[in-house]
Amino acid sequence: MSGAKKTFLGVIIALAASIVISSPFLWRAGALYWAKSSARRAFNNLTPAERKSMNATPAPIILPANATAELATVEYKSFTLHVPPPQTRDASDKMLNLTYPHFQVSSFGPLSANAANFKTLTDANFARLDDIDVQPDLASLRKHILQLSGKPAGFSLSTCFEAFERPDIKGFIMAHDEGRREIFVELFFPRSQTGCGLFFRNPDGVDLIAVHEFLSVLQIESKPTATMPIVGAIIP
Repeated sequence: MSGAKKTFLGVIIALAASIVISSPFLWRAGALYWAKSSARRAFNNLTPAERKSMNATPAPIILPANATAELATVEYKSFTLHVPPPQTRDASDKMLNLTYPHFQVSSFGPLSANAANFKTLTDANFARLDDIDVQPDLASLRKHILQLSGKPAGFSLSTCFEAFERPDIKGFIMAHDEGRREIFVELFFPRSQTGCGLFFRNPDGVDLIAVHEFLSVLQIESKPTATMPIVGAIIP
C-alpha cells in the first residue's frame, strides 16, 4: 500500500472514530436544532403586535415614598383595604369599585397564592420570545417555552411593562393597549401568602403616576377563602 493510500486510510479511520465518539453530541445538537425550529414555527402566526408583547419584559421601578398619606378603610368580602379616600365606592358579590379623579379601581377580591406561584409568574414575565435561539440545551429550551406560555400576552394581548417591590408587597403592572386605558396590577403579599388583582380604568388613558402613588400606600389585610392561585388570575 502506498504512503498516500495509507495516509488517506488513516484520515478515514480517524474521521469514522470521531463520528462514533461524537455521535451523542451530534444527536443532541440535531435534536436541539429541530426543537428550536419547531418552537419558532409554533409562533410564526403571531402578529407584529403579539410578537412585541411576547418580547416585552418589565422594567423595575421604585414606588414613591408616601408614608403620611391619608387613607380610608374599605371592607370587602374577606379582606380590608387601606387606600386613598375614594370619591365613591360600590361593592357587589362580583366586584369592588372605587372611583378617583384619574381612574376607577376595581378588584374581585383576594386569591390564595404562594412564593412558588409568584416565581412562576415572574419567570414568565421576564421570558422573551426572541431568546428561543440562545437556549443551550433541550432542558433549557423546554423550560423557556413553558415560561413563554405563561406570559400575560395570552390575556387579551396584555403587556407587562413594570415590576415593583415593597417590603410587604410585590407586583407587576400590565396594560391591555398602547393607550393604557386599562391597567392591570397583579399583587402578591408574602407575609399572608395571598394575592390580589387591581384594574385601573380610564377611557382617556390611565395616569400611571397616580397608579404608582396609589400602590405606594395601598395596604391589604385578608383571610383568603378562594383557592385560585395568583398565576391563574384571569384578565377579562
